[in-house]
Amino acid sequence: MTATKYFLRHAHRYNVDPSRIGVAGTSSGGNYAAVVALKLAQEKQNPSLKLQVLLYPATQLLMYTASAYKYGPCELQSVWELAYFASLYLYGNRSRVNLGLANSNPAKLEGTHYLNFLDPSLVDPTLPPLPPGRRVRREDVAAGDEELEMVLNPCVSPLLAEEEDIKGLPPAFISAMEFDVFRDHAIFYAKRLEQAGVKVKLLHYKNGYHSQLADFKWSETAKGMMEDVLSYLKENL
Repeated sequence: MTATKYFLRHAHRYNVDPSRIGVAGTSSGGNYAAVVALKLAQEKQNPSLKLQVLLYPATQLLMYTASAYKYGPCELQSVWELAYFASLYLYGNRSRVNLGLANSNPAKLEGTHYLNFLDPSLVDPTLPPLPPGRRVRREDVAAGDEELEMVLNPCVSPLLAEEEDIKGLPPAFISAMEFDVFRDHAIFYAKRLEQAGVKVKLLHYKNGYHSQLADFKWSETAKGMMEDVLSYLKENL
């Protein structure tokens, strides 16, 4: 965050037009990029970011979605590994792995608006949508529950940010990889931004998997995705 703010304010020192700066990231880096964009929008940073590029991003730690269970066993990251990384990220150790595997947080929010952001029908339109949940404040619903309070924090789960903060976000390019534990994360976030009036380009790579850019030399899907990103930047940055 500090580095991004500094660069925005001193872009001319590096012969960069401050009105043409964006953030980008993959996987957990996509989470960081989304959070940086969200925080700068909250603070009404001037100059502001022009856009954000989020490639197979993690956008929430509230619950493990269908794609995590469907593709975890055959992916680079199992559900256990997701719980392990989440425990390290939130607590700095592996003490909460089993708690994470229980996937118990959604039950604590049953009937609230938070679960509408993770509605399976957003991914599969053939499913019936969830009924609108009652609006609750994070500090109220998570009172006395340290873990729930952390995973509802927009700095951890940008998908769950307040509507007014989402509305202030810059345009986004978001990639969703079909065989990816984070596929649903990308789709949910793209839908959330679209519903708030943010311009979004969501591309769903049917043959894609997590961290595919690491296989750029031989993966045609990775090469195609990079071409899509470059085209997006040329048109929008």
